[in-house]
Order: sequence, then structure tokens, then C-alpha cells
Amino acid sequence: MEPSELVGAVEALTAAVGELSERLDVQQENLDQQQKMLDEIERQRKGLDQQRKGLNTTRIILGVVAVVVVAVAVLYGRVDANSDGVREVQERTSTEILCPLYAVLATSMKVNPPSPNLTAEQAKARQAAADAIIAGLEKLGCT
Repeated sequence: MEPSELVGAVEALTAAVGELSERLDVQQENLDQQQKMLDEIERQRKGLDQQRKGLNTTRIILGVVAVVVVAVAVLYGRVDANSDGVREVQERTSTEILCPLYAVLATSMKVNPPSPNLTAEQAKARQAAADAIIAGLEKLGCT
């Protein structure tokens, strides 16, 4: 082969290698951009996973709070009903049992005067009992 042909062949090969090198550079840039896109997609996926976990945690917390609120409401209703029942029993006890009993005791104290044979200490105890009975009548609203 002649030198001019060799020079032409070498120039053609050099041009082909240059063209391939440029194509390779372009493809490498494309690969780099694609990798950047994939990295960004992965970053956003991780962010979404964290948000999803946070949302699930929030839902669980809200569920627990709702259960606690319902439980407190139910307990409050039961305590309120029990309080009404206790109040009713106390009123009935006062009006049906204690008021008549205190009235009998007060009448008994008035009808039966103290014995002249009582010691000063006994008379004092009797008067304290009478005062307690009268105070009980007033406190219960029996008078």
C-alpha cells in the first residue's frame, strides 16, 4: 500500500475514532443525566415513604385519642348517672328515715325533761345530744 493511501486510511480512522469519542461523550452525558434523574426519583420516594409513615403514625395517634375521648365520655355518663342515683338515695334517706328519726328524738328530749338526779357531766352530755339532734333537723331541712 502506498504511503498516501496509508495516510488517508489513518486520517479516516482518526476521524472515525474522534466521531466515536464524541458519541461516547454524548452518551456518557445522557447516562449522567439519567443517573441524576434516578437519584432524584429515589430521594423523592424516600421522602414519600417518610411522609406515609408520619401519616400512619398520625392516624394511629388520632385513633387512640378518639378511643380515649369516647371512653371518658362513657365513664362521665356512668359517673353522672351514679351520682344522680346516690343523690336520690341520700334525699330519700334524709326524708324517709333521718327526718322522722330526728323528729322523734327531738320530741323525746322535749317531752322527757332531764332527771334531777343527773350529774353535771350527764346534764352536759344530754344538752350536747339535744343540740346535735336539733342541728341535724335543721341541716337536713326537716323543719
